[in-house]
Amino acid sequence: MNNETLRQLPSVDELLNAVALEGLEEHYSRDVIVNATRTVLEELRLAITAGETASLTPEGFSVESICQRITSYLHEKFSPSLRKAVNATGIILH
Repeated sequence: MNNETLRQLPSVDELLNAVALEGLEEHYSRDVIVNATRTVLEELRLAITAGETASLTPEGFSVESICQRITSYLHEKFSPSLRKAVNATGIILH
């Protein structure tokens, strides 16, 4: 079953040519998108080989679904990590 499930995954090239990823090139370089695509596919492959496919439906292997994962991965990775905070302790920060 694992080999059959792995075969259902689209190729990197197929994902990069998908309509769902066209808008990402306005915000990220091609290399960043390629690396994110490879990372997401590798995470899926590891989950499949580890037998963690209970939460994945056949629709989870579709190009659109994986493109959504890639977009989420890029937004999470490149979103600012600093958040605004209020110092209400009474201590002056420099």
